[in-house]
Amino acid sequence: MESPRNAFARLAAALDTLVDQELAQIATRDYQGVLRTQQRTTPVVEQLAQIGAGAADPEAQERVRRLMAKRQRSHELLADQISIAREALSRTDATRRRLSQIAPAYTYGSQAVVPRRLSAVG
Repeated sequence: MESPRNAFARLAAALDTLVDQELAQIATRDYQGVLRTQQRTTPVVEQLAQIGAGAADPEAQERVRRLMAKRQRSHELLADQISIAREALSRTDATRRRLSQIAPAYTYGSQAVVPRRLSAVG
């Protein structure tokens, strides 16, 4: 059976890999991949919490602190990208509203007057 200290080290290594994957997926805007990675990360974090910090040596505890800081950075990057997307959507909605207000001025009666050039009359 695996000792709690070894299990903690193994899980910390797995978390390290998952956090790096998450950062890479955020950088490439692979949001489905981010979601899958976060779903895979949850049980690892839960198992680390279950084992507890008492099973880890100071070096392993510091490693987990660094990983949690990386994850916080991931969350901040995602929040920034969500904010940018919301702003773009807001601008698109505003443009759509303006267009719907002015479109009738350009389409009213325009179908009745269609210039015919190059019309073959037989």
